[in-house]
Amino acid sequence: MSEERCFRTERASITITEMLADRGYYPSEESIHVFLNMTKPKIKVFFATGRKLNIELMKSFVANLQQEHIKHAIIVHDHVITSSTKKLLDHLWDIHVELFQMDELQFNITHHELYARHELLGPEDARQLKNIMKQLPIILKSDPVVRYFDYRKSDLLRIHRKDGSLCYRIVH
Repeated sequence: MSEERCFRTERASITITEMLADRGYYPSEESIHVFLNMTKPKIKVFFATGRKLNIELMKSFVANLQQEHIKHAIIVHDHVITSSTKKLLDHLWDIHVELFQMDELQFNITHHELYARHELLGPEDARQLKNIMKQLPIILKSDPVVRYFDYRKSDLLRIHRKDGSLCYRIVH
């Protein structure tokens, strides 16, 4: 592995660890690639660096997850994903897979000066907000902050702006 690729992989690993800590996860003692949370399923992180993320590699990741009884994975890659792999991902009903390109993880977006804190609303606050506002502005599932925190479709977010104002968005 080249020195530059090692640096990029190390940088991505640091960002992944920070991202999972922000989600309430901590590294397990059993493996540096498995993260735990007391109330949520384990997450396993795979690095597919220097290799195309093809169907064979994806099947090996899925087999590893099934063997370890893990239902959530993050895969970091730096090449194009083949269409057959995308199709396989669409048919994984019992395993949640998040994909990040290596370039997306070279810095932690929540440390940027323009980042506005996003907060997931609890069920009671969400219900009250829905009663007040019939139509909520949306934030896309592809938004970098939504992906960073793994917010799901229909989650309601409170965004704390730098000027002290609040805005609300529904993940779509």
